[in-house]
Amino acid sequence: MNKEYIIIIIEYEDGNKFGGYVNSKIDKVDDDIYDSKQFVFSLNSNGIMKRVKKFCIKQQQHAFYLYNQSSDCLFALGMR
Repeated sequence: MNKEYIIIIIEYEDGNKFGGYVNSKIDKVDDDIYDSKQFVFSLNSNGIMKRVKKFCIKQQQHAFYLYNQSSDCLFALGMR
């Protein structure tokens, strides 16, 4: 909470790796974070993509969402 310039990297058990970057400060729970500089990326996709790929989001209002502690989800990145 209350951090900005965040990089999140996720690795699946099968070796796929992807992540996202959030430029804006994450300062609220259960509310969309607007960020025109946010993007998601793929680092390793078990041969599906040949190289690292960056994906810009289409709607800034869904850049990042931090769910509350009682939710089954932790966060949403680039969509919700």
